[in-house]
Amino acid sequence: MVLALTEHDQKMLDGDEGPLVQEAMRFLVQLGETFEAKQMIDLEYAYVYIDGMGSSWGAGELSQDVLSDAIDSGLQVKIPTTTWVSGREMDESLYPKLGITGDILDELELESQIGKKLGMIHIDTCSPYIVSDFQYGAHIASIESSAVTFLNSFKGVKTNRDGISAFYGALTGRYPEFGMHIPENRRGTHLFKINHKMRNSADYSALGYLIGQLTGLDVPVLDGLPRMSLEEMQCFSAAIAVGGAVSMAHIVGVTPEAPTLEAAFQGQEPKQCFEINTVDIEAIYDEYCSQADTVDFICLGCPHASIHDIRKYAELFKGKKVADGVTVWLMTACQNLYLAKTGGELDILKEAGVSLQNNCPMVNPGNPGPNHTFHNPDFTVGNFATNSMKLLYYSQNCIRPTKNFFGSTERCVNAAISGRWE
Repeated sequence: MVLALTEHDQKMLDGDEGPLVQEAMRFLVQLGETFEAKQMIDLEYAYVYIDGMGSSWGAGELSQDVLSDAIDSGLQVKIPTTTWVSGREMDESLYPKLGITGDILDELELESQIGKKLGMIHIDTCSPYIVSDFQYGAHIASIESSAVTFLNSFKGVKTNRDGISAFYGALTGRYPEFGMHIPENRRGTHLFKINHKMRNSADYSALGYLIGQLTGLDVPVLDGLPRMSLEEMQCFSAAIAVGGAVSMAHIVGVTPEAPTLEAAFQGQEPKQCFEINTVDIEAIYDEYCSQADTVDFICLGCPHASIHDIRKYAELFKGKKVADGVTVWLMTACQNLYLAKTGGELDILKEAGVSLQNNCPMVNPGNPGPNHTFHNPDFTVGNFATNSMKLLYYSQNCIRPTKNFFGSTERCVNAAISGRWE
């Protein structure tokens, strides 16, 4: 199958706009041909990571010279583009404690400057939807699996699970039409009847992880859930994207493309039908939670906490203290750090001993973080607790816990104060 290109596409492919745009089009054309796309489409928005541009992106066609020359020539992204450099907006007082050295800070600054010079907007969060709006039906290119699932499912945006293709889409404004960009690929495949009364965000995280395991790469349809808060949508989207590799889910009466069961399946019959009961949700807690013990590290805000979440944490920690020997991180977007500062929640959390920061231990450039863990075979973060199945899943290799604890927000806060998971 031949991928149809416009005259402008061909000019970019021929190098009329420079080597970097040419390499971007080469990659996108190869991507489209691999997935048998018929044509290229216009993108409206891109969300990209810049982590590693200053070091990893130094080989092959995307060399440092090509990147530098493109920036020097004044090249700009062609569509609105946001990005995150993890650790860039952290509390500077944390740098020594986390082992973030001058060399690392120089790298972060380099990556930050690359984004700025290319015309990107730094939102510095894994949850772009909490600081930027999206139009229903928009074709975009996005990294971050939880954001992809959230945007496809709850915003009706059309995006695949992108990597460097999101960066290349930003440079060209174009993308091959395949995957979630095609309406029939968004059709539901598996039906899940939910017979469990959802109690909290952790339940949605457990449910998402279970559905992901049962669905794999397909599109699940869930029937029987009530309206969901932003925070519940976040937890569900993050977990379903790591339980399987789900890019989209329909929740009947909740998500925009599933007002009814018939609409979710586009008039087709489901491949398989499942019933999810309370015992199935409890089994996830049992499987991924160790027996009662002391806690060392508690991490909350995965995906990044909304300002409403931060206020709830402040209410739970108000007048209390984190137990000696326990480290508590609460992660959020830098914009929400500002809101928490002006609203007083930041002071309450600091007084309690909670570190509110724009970061994530799964990508933290210091310690704890994957780079430190990979280079120190005996390292462990100790006994680890969270209310996020996504964070629990990735923590096994990135920060290497001794024991895992997974439960509700309230249970995590109680463990932070008492020093024990009960």
